[in-house]
Amino acid sequence: MAGVARRLEAIRAAGFPVTLEELDAYYPTFPPWQNAADFYALAFAKQVLLTSKETAEHRLPTEKDLPKDDESLDEKTRKAVLEYIDRNAAALLLLHEAAKFKTCRYPVNFSLGPRVPISHLIAIRRSALLLRLEAMVAAEEDDPDRAAEVILSMMALGNSLIDEPVIVSQKVRILCCRLSGIALQRVMNRVVLAESQMVDLQAAFRAAEDFEAIIRGYVGARCLGIALMRQAVPLRGARRSIDLIVRRAVGLEDSETEYYLDVMAEHISVLQRPYPEQHAFAKSMDRSIRALRSPGLANLADVCALLPDYLKHVGYMRCVQAALAVERFRLANAKLPEALSDLVADLLGDIPLDPFDDKPLRYRKLEEGYVIYSVGPDGRDDGGLRQSYRDRKSGDMREDLTFTVTRGPKIAQP
Repeated sequence: MAGVARRLEAIRAAGFPVTLEELDAYYPTFPPWQNAADFYALAFAKQVLLTSKETAEHRLPTEKDLPKDDESLDEKTRKAVLEYIDRNAAALLLLHEAAKFKTCRYPVNFSLGPRVPISHLIAIRRSALLLRLEAMVAAEEDDPDRAAEVILSMMALGNSLIDEPVIVSQKVRILCCRLSGIALQRVMNRVVLAESQMVDLQAAFRAAEDFEAIIRGYVGARCLGIALMRQAVPLRGARRSIDLIVRRAVGLEDSETEYYLDVMAEHISVLQRPYPEQHAFAKSMDRSIRALRSPGLANLADVCALLPDYLKHVGYMRCVQAALAVERFRLANAKLPEALSDLVADLLGDIPLDPFDDKPLRYRKLEEGYVIYSVGPDGRDDGGLRQSYRDRKSGDMREDLTFTVTRGPKIAQP
């Protein structure tokens, strides 16, 4: 018991919460006139979803149905997307208004423990997909101003979760950023953005790397884990109650709690280290957690899954930033750079490093356009391979994280 108490004191001394009440206070609150959550709530309520019949008829395109980024939608798909966008005009207006706020706290009450309602995450994911369709329409209609605004609103939607200390919230934030990058890739393959728009987009994607948001996710998970392991919240089901009694009887409860706190502390501290070290740590922890059989440590699997997702997120965000710098170079010089090193400092700064091998991101010119990529979690350079597949020998997933623009030398007029 002394070991657990000592660890809890160290957590508080570092300025982090321990109890669910402390966690609730850790999630910052804002007055209504500074809180985007109210506008987002209105936007979520205004959304008009497809009926079950429309869903069954595949009225909206799935990922596999979409044409290549530099190709137009077919007339039937275009009509369906436009109808859906029009149906959700009020919701989209509110999403864009909410994006103007810099701070956000959703109505989450952590004192409820694991049963805390987080239904806003479903609405955020749905809203990101809606905005992606709007960006697609803007690209189809050769409207760069609208396209840039929509992408920035998508990023703001994800950023509304940046302070929320929940692991799944940070995963949804990462998803929103990923969808924003995918939408931007389609936009950049079809229209030319203005210099000022690309500067704003670069800043948004750079800010999305924020590792402190991941720390907040771990901090929240730790508080919820402590509450469960110390039975500060009700356990569901007789089996879990029996497990708790047995662990206490044989002296496992304290040792499991100490192990849990140590693992959480390692995850928080590793985020201060270079990215390749984080990647090595994530792989070693994945093997260790898979070997655990204790029900008291069940939520560590979710904890360990966040760091690999974050590293892929960083790699992709850096590819997007580099692609925007390339487009700024092309806009100014009417040609593509031969290498990322050709980009002057005010376009990109230092060439972004790949988080998986600590080398500069790869850049390869294509017959028309270019691809910028990270080698991805497998650490192998597949030449900018866009499709993931499983290696037959190792069983590992092979995938580069790519951003590809195949648009020809169309240059915007000043």
